[in-house]
Amino acid sequence: MGRVVLGLVVVVLVVAGVMAWQAWTALTSARAANTAISDFRARLLDRDVAGAEDALARAQEETSSARSSLGGPLWRAAAALPAVGDDVDAARRLSVTADDVTQGAMPAVMTALSFVDPRDIGLRGGRVELAPVRRASGQLTRASELLEAADDDADAIETDGLVDPLRTRVTETQRLLGSTSVLADRVAIAARLLPGMLGEERPRNYVVIAQNNAEQRSLGGIGGAFVLLRAADGRLSVERQASAGDIGSFEEPVLPLTRAETALYGEVLGRFPQNVTDTPDFPRAAELLTEMWQRRIGGKVDGVVAVDPFALQLLLRAVGPVETDAGRLTGRNAAQRLLVDVYDDVEDTDQQDAVFAQAAEAVFNRVRGSEGDPRALTRALAEGVDQGRVMVWSVRPREQAVLRTTALGRTLRDITPASPRVGVYLHDRVGSKINAYQRVRATVEPDRCGTTTGARVRVRIASTVPLDRDLPSYVTGDGSQAAPGDMLTQVVVYAAPGWTITGVDSSDGRRDLVTYRHDGLWAGTRDVRIAPGRAATLTVRMEGVPLSADLGIRYTPGTKPANFLTEGSGCS
Repeated sequence: MGRVVLGLVVVVLVVAGVMAWQAWTALTSARAANTAISDFRARLLDRDVAGAEDALARAQEETSSARSSLGGPLWRAAAALPAVGDDVDAARRLSVTADDVTQGAMPAVMTALSFVDPRDIGLRGGRVELAPVRRASGQLTRASELLEAADDDADAIETDGLVDPLRTRVTETQRLLGSTSVLADRVAIAARLLPGMLGEERPRNYVVIAQNNAEQRSLGGIGGAFVLLRAADGRLSVERQASAGDIGSFEEPVLPLTRAETALYGEVLGRFPQNVTDTPDFPRAAELLTEMWQRRIGGKVDGVVAVDPFALQLLLRAVGPVETDAGRLTGRNAAQRLLVDVYDDVEDTDQQDAVFAQAAEAVFNRVRGSEGDPRALTRALAEGVDQGRVMVWSVRPREQAVLRTTALGRTLRDITPASPRVGVYLHDRVGSKINAYQRVRATVEPDRCGTTTGARVRVRIASTVPLDRDLPSYVTGDGSQAAPGDMLTQVVVYAAPGWTITGVDSSDGRRDLVTYRHDGLWAGTRDVRIAPGRAATLTVRMEGVPLSADLGIRYTPGTKPANFLTEGSGCS
């Protein structure tokens, strides 16, 4: 009997030793695999194909080793044990997910590179070579889909209660796959849309809105100037400039407005080209502008692009400065020159609009003629998109269906219910350029973490209008709507999908808030008056269906990169 017991003890010890060795080997391989996957991504961004191939081989070797170590029958049995089962299950799932990425998604990327040399990606002689991009599109889409599935699998692994080394490895992999999946999705979408939208089959015409954030609207600012871009076989050209005056106003809205649109933003939304950005729904703004342009300017419009001075500044940071009537615009001063300094230097409002249009055209021509590092230009565009300063709409339903799922689309309603948002949008009521001196902070405070059924959205607006400076009336306003120098701002707060607005508190003691239902979302609005050097705060309360994901905020981009500070729900 004693020998039997001793034999069992020996067997258990041997099994435990084998499993411990396999676990250590798997964790070591997982760490090395994460390093190799990160290196693979970095090599691709550096356009180093040989380096990427080497990183892929190393990653495949490590993930295969980890999967093999944890794939035996002992580990399947151990996953059912009460004390260590969660750790075993997490380790096995992590090894499978990582191996799926290195055996599926990463080879698909390398196959795509067989169609297009990354060293040739970018503008060459003002043109993008489109045929290789189209050929690579299928494999890039496959890689994106596989990475998205792997990201979902990794996110489904619960980290609470895992031993520290394993929890660290799982968290690292979740972050790595999350960021890589987002990057792959953007690349795949670009490869799918660019050939057609850049005129591979037939030329395209795009109206570009150069927004002026110094006079706020929901999407950023009024339409300060307009430029017609033509895309033909990968080559972009500026066809003409136009001002809001060139398009003119309309006696009636050019397209029927809903009751909510009229109540929240007035008929000016559909009557004046500079006001189409009143709505926070960019596709709607683009439809209205397209109708206005085609009626007054003429010609077919295939899409609308919106940028603002800070987006132009980001582009100049990537491609270098330009000379304009507003002076030398660079990657450091363009927003200041166009949103503040121009009003000191130029008094005539038509000439101010002309400066805006000339600046936009000069930046586009600089980008078109640039043959520098395409990574810098890509980073600039991505940053502008993430800040809500670059938006794109297509008149073609299939293209627009894809754009709506991206940050470029800037739709009112969230496309992904798993990422609910509230909206905070601001409008200048004075008809001035005073918003260049406005600073905003918005926060979302949930009633509880986990499953959220209510929240408070706090919006603080501060004025930094200088008290010791005599600003011109076209900056401060003429006094008809508010005292010169005062800000009169319409605040519109949208509840999350399935939620309602239940009340408001404010620093001035007022508790009035008018609510409307806009495109299935509840929105509350009121005006706030702020004297120079002062601030005002609104706290809007809302509640509704349980939400398991953190609440985010979508907001009006301002006149500085950090002038609209936001904080999410803080439950992550």
